[in-house]
Amino acid sequence: MSQTTYISPVDHLSGRIVKKSKTGTVQRTKIYRDEKGRVIGQGANESYIIENPRNYIKQPLSAQEQLTVNSFRDAAAQYQLEKNDPERMAYWRQRFNDQLHRPDPEASIDPKTGRCRTYKRLDIFMRTIIQLQLRREQSPA
Repeated sequence: MSQTTYISPVDHLSGRIVKKSKTGTVQRTKIYRDEKGRVIGQGANESYIIENPRNYIKQPLSAQEQLTVNSFRDAAAQYQLEKNDPERMAYWRQRFNDQLHRPDPEASIDPKTGRCRTYKRLDIFMRTIIQLQLRREQSPA
């Protein structure tokens, strides 16, 4: 993915250059927000090309891919519930802060290091751990 620097007034492009094109260049800028939704940072402008888009009619999701999609959807819904519960957020904040010093044993394995990942964002940490728990429960034994 390349980084692109734009001049005003097009310094914050987002989306495809050609709307109806299935392939082509896509622009984005990541916006980082705190727990209350306030913007706390902004990433660099990025550009990338969609080279091999998937045709879901010709190649539908496999059972394993469907399991991943379902567990992500359920984890996102569970995260929305838990972020509004002060007791659960206290639990997650403590667990998040602990994993900054020693990786959480339930975290996914980082292929680069071969050890459990350390997450830099609380929301991503919560969704990932919830998704991994759901996948363990849903996976066929």
